[in-house]
Amino acid sequence: MCPRHQEPLKLFCNDDQDPTCMVCDRSKEHREHSVFPMEEASQEYKERIEAQLKSLQKERDKLVDWKVIEEQGSQKCLMQLEEEKQKIRLEVFLAGPAG
Repeated sequence: MCPRHQEPLKLFCNDDQDPTCMVCDRSKEHREHSVFPMEEASQEYKERIEAQLKSLQKERDKLVDWKVIEEQGSQKCLMQLEEEKQKIRLEVFLAGPAG
């Protein structure tokens, strides 16, 4: 309900980004503003939010994929490091005691 006129808020003022009633819409305060039925404005915002959500989900998927690739690379490096340690231990063992 409109606090000024006690009328239902059936319209949305795009300029002020606020719901408004039919009486406010006719006032000079909103006369030059873009005003739409609340259902229309609601649908437009819903579509915008859904598009942003899809974009964020794509970005999240890319980040998850990147994280998996980085973790795989890290595991590969650790395995190579362990192989090198084994080679060094084997060389030290085969060289026998010094002296």
